Amino acid sequence: MDKKFNPSIVEKLQFCRMFKCLFTSLGVVAMLIACNTAAAQSAYVKFVKTNDTVPETILKAKYLVETYNPSSDTFRCTIAVVIDSTTATPVLDLNAGNRGIVVPPGATQIDSLPLEIIDDELFDPFERIAFKIVNLSDPSFITADSFAYVYILDNDLFKISFIGAGKSMVENDTTYLLRIALNGLVAGTTSVTISLDSSNAKKGKDFNFKDTTITIDAFSYDTFYVPLQIIEDTLIEANEQINLTLTNATNGAIIDIVAFTVTIIDNDLQPSYIRETLFSSLKTYPNPAINFILIDGINEVVEWQLMNTMGEVVLRQTTTSYPSKIQLDALPSGMYFIAGKSGNEVVKRTVLKQ
Repeated sequence: MDKKFNPSIVEKLQFCRMFKCLFTSLGVVAMLIACNTAAAQSAYVKFVKTNDTVPETILKAKYLVETYNPSSDTFRCTIAVVIDSTTATPVLDLNAGNRGIVVPPGATQIDSLPLEIIDDELFDPFERIAFKIVNLSDPSFITADSFAYVYILDNDLFKISFIGAGKSMVENDTTYLLRIALNGLVAGTTSVTISLDSSNAKKGKDFNFKDTTITIDAFSYDTFYVPLQIIEDTLIEANEQINLTLTNATNGAIIDIVAFTVTIIDNDLQPSYIRETLFSSLKTYPNPAINFILIDGINEVVEWQLMNTMGEVVLRQTTTSYPSKIQLDALPSGMYFIAGKSGNEVVKRTVLKQ
């Protein structure tokens, strides 16, 4: 039969020493854990997100800064926009300035700082705003997350376009510059062709233009100019149009304003061009007229044009002897302009047909 274990006093003392050592070791471990916990709770200021993306259409955004201040002093710092690392343009793309943060003693604080995004029509997929924590009242607060980027997700398509859709010009010997531009900066070259479309103005007689392909360099924001020459003449004409189009855009560009119209305003009937030496005794009657008007008081061969108020020529006639009759039977009632030309002399009168 086994003997029952009955520890002696010496053995009891040895057990006590062993448990004491164990508890001492546990105490050391607890102290180490407490120290590590205290270290983890050191003062800090940091961005909650160091990289964030916001859509251009959101208009109002925010970014968060977290601060833990275990000290007995008030902590202060500034959230600054880093211009050198910001590709978005202040005022045009966003409104964001430097912001001050104040954290009282013993507080953990999250600051929500506003960011106003401006929705534009420019294509720019590379917009970003850079922020940095600066001007710390206590430099020991700084952490690795002291720099942050906010990227603006662009909602615009890459476009190429005429600037404007039309232009009216008085008929003079001059050159008009057609303007073509992109709506943003892109990698790779972009080209487009400017072509003459169906027009009532006559190429070589009223204007000169050659179909042109332009190439725009990568990341270029320049406006390109293509010349269109207007030709002066002495003909009495209605206003004429030159129609142009953009085609064959490359590099993924969408053509926005496709067509452009140049209207040539005839100047041969303008007051500064009317000389009545040969027509000083000209008579046109009756006025108002019903079926015809009579031309009298001159002895020259004259080419006549009758135009409506839209500038459209509705009748042409040459007179060689006087009085001469110009029939109005087929025309609707209204106001008309009758213009005559003999050599370099021109004249204009207003006729009301009843």
